[in-house]
Amino acid sequence: MAHNHDRAATRHGTENGSITLGGRRVPVRRPRVRTVADDDHSAREVPLETYTTLAATDLLAEGIVARMLAGISTRRYPVALEPVGDQVDQDAQATSKSAVSRRFVAATAERLAELHARPLGDQRWLIVYLDGFGFGEHTLVGALGVTLDGAKVPLGVVEGSTENAAVCTRLVSDLAACGLDATRGILFVVDGGKAIAKAVDDVFGDLALTQRCRRHKERKSSTTSPSTSGRWCAARCAPPGLNPLSLKPQLTSSRSRAAWRASGPAPPRACAKALRRR
Repeated sequence: MAHNHDRAATRHGTENGSITLGGRRVPVRRPRVRTVADDDHSAREVPLETYTTLAATDLLAEGIVARMLAGISTRRYPVALEPVGDQVDQDAQATSKSAVSRRFVAATAERLAELHARPLGDQRWLIVYLDGFGFGEHTLVGALGVTLDGAKVPLGVVEGSTENAAVCTRLVSDLAACGLDATRGILFVVDGGKAIAKAVDDVFGDLALTQRCRRHKERKSSTTSPSTSGRWCAARCAPPGLNPLSLKPQLTSSRSRAAWRASGPAPPRACAKALRRR
């Protein structure tokens, strides 16, 4: 076959490489291509688009993260892979427990960094929920925003030994640094912890509109009070029209307190505050 003298590139042999296939790395012999040397330019390597896509580790990381979030353990990771044949499985790489764990940690850390660096100034935020929660043996504080159209969007999460002021302030400060603007009004719904409320007040000052989460107040009341008292707490913390005890609308706070005294022990401090505010 005659050579094309006008060609811009030519084959340059092969070399060892690897691609992502079905959640594993598979060794292959990849072709090499170089440009044709001329008087003005020396020959250089030409990247092959198809091989570059298949060799990218992002495909492998995405598969690992998806399987781990679905509940597959690192030990059982090879069992959840797509079947590709016994010969390919024998030569496959990046399926061991340690390799999967390293890639999962790296991939999730990268995604967390992207979440924290995401600009927030291009959205109109109406509500921001701030709450501390446990994940395994870790204590986390997270933020969930509600946009103008009602969409709920995770805004950030930080880890700390406890739900203390330093951890909460770091989260709220990061949100402000990413463009969270409270000048047009944002309702911050907190879980009742003093550290979160203080962090919001320190970062946004008088612009912050803070509300104690009713569900947290009801949950705390029901777990720290006797059964009868807990039911009264839930009733008084419920929004109008959703009273779980079906209390009559004309029942006033003073009559509620009288019912407290008549039914047994005094309400917990949190419930007493709720009664005084209503």
